[in-house]
Amino acid sequence: MTQAMRQTWLFGIIFVILFGAVWFSAAQIPAAWELSDFHVTFYRAARYFLRGENVYLSAYPHPFNGREYPPYAPIWALYAFVPFAALSLPYAEGLRVALDVVAMPFLAYLCARLVGLRRLQSIMLIVIAPWVFTEIHSGQLTPLVFLGALLCYWGIRRVNAPITAIGLWFALSKFTIVSLVIFATVVFAWRRKILGRTLAILAALILVASLASPTWFIDLLQLYLDRLVHPRLVDSVLLLPDYPWAQLGLLTVGALFVIWCVWRWRMDQPTPWFWSVLIAASLVGALHTFIYDWQMLMLPLALLIRSRWGVWFTVVVYVYSLLWVILSAGMDIPIPSVKMIPGIILAVTVGWGFVQSTHLRPSVIVNGAEHV
Repeated sequence: MTQAMRQTWLFGIIFVILFGAVWFSAAQIPAAWELSDFHVTFYRAARYFLRGENVYLSAYPHPFNGREYPPYAPIWALYAFVPFAALSLPYAEGLRVALDVVAMPFLAYLCARLVGLRRLQSIMLIVIAPWVFTEIHSGQLTPLVFLGALLCYWGIRRVNAPITAIGLWFALSKFTIVSLVIFATVVFAWRRKILGRTLAILAALILVASLASPTWFIDLLQLYLDRLVHPRLVDSVLLLPDYPWAQLGLLTVGALFVIWCVWRWRMDQPTPWFWSVLIAASLVGALHTFIYDWQMLMLPLALLIRSRWGVWFTVVVYVYSLLWVILSAGMDIPIPSVKMIPGIILAVTVGWGFVQSTHLRPSVIVNGAEHV
């Protein structure tokens, strides 16, 4: 056995031991700290699925407020939770926590690699964002959606229809927070002449996923229509006022921005800056979002901390978030809400890109030097 193989085996053994330790430890968490979204929605959906019941129209009452929280995700996203239903709730929650503990650093690593960061301390700075821990406490779908957005980028960059299709498949699991990314992926796939193959593979994935429940989209459409007629803004952390017109306005501007960039600079593939802007704008303009979705800010922050001022900017944002929790949420001292943070990060990312005009020149966009 070579030295490299021995190191690989050693790393694998250590990883399995640590993963098991996190899983077992998380399973001992008191019931008062149970994973809210995972327990109320996704774990129940998995149990309904195994019992052959309708996963969309069954009961999902919250134990504290009594409101219904059915899954607003396509059927293939819910399949990911089916294995958890074979476990008792404490061990299912423990496994979900362990997976998030692995997923957050992995996504931070992917973001760092996408923008060209190689320093371990930079990756650590991305992953310790205060809002990342809300994902671990909720067990949401956002990591899968974020991974899909990154796969869309790499699929377009490498002119790879299967990767692009899988990225879209993942991103559609929660399309409301990556709408501009999905739109841009379709535009760039058309520019790279892989749109037909991408859509064919995506359609095949959706078709195969629908075999077990062919009418799932009708039930899901019913849920979405009900939410449109009876919006429940209290369950969302909206980042813009004047719902829904401000959100729709920003998304419209974002879509026009994509079209303008493709036409003005003959852009046929995205840059890290362009993708960071689209991810942040999709989040700020989302019609439904929560703090755990802010994990997608890893990419624009990774881009900014390539500069020393960006590191300090990120630290200030983190510190203010913690101060808000202590002063406003904890001591009821009124200070500006943290809901402004994604918008600020979006504005800073856009401004930085236009100041660093090399990110907008066709030579950089078409023949980008970053390696992923």
